Amino acid sequence: MPVVVGQAGARPRRPLVVTASGARVDRGAVWRLLRRLAVAAGIPVKMSPHVLRHTCATLARDAGARLEDVQEQLGHADARTTRRYDHGGQRLDRAPAYALAAYLTAADGGHSTESPRRTVDSPPLDR
Repeated sequence: MPVVVGQAGARPRRPLVVTASGARVDRGAVWRLLRRLAVAAGIPVKMSPHVLRHTCATLARDAGARLEDVQEQLGHADARTTRRYDHGGQRLDRAPAYALAAYLTAADGGHSTESPRRTVDSPPLDR
């Protein structure tokens, strides 16, 4: 199993990942390892280092990390590049219309005649 020995960011002077014998692990070996681990874990995605990078950025944004912080972590010069990783805006529970509906419902004392709030992951409403 490879061992991380360097730091992320600027190019390390020594290998970032090495084998048990201390030899440098090349990019292809990392890809093969990720794919093998994904298959063993039953992950149905064609795994790659970029998929992990994308997942990290997306989860950081979903957890509330500021766009600027994720941009810095990824090393993006332009925030528009980082916004590609921001999928939170596609979730109904974060949509401005739902925030407004929640506000209006609260102002109405919770006696709204509107249908219950749904998210993308909600099961269909029985009517």
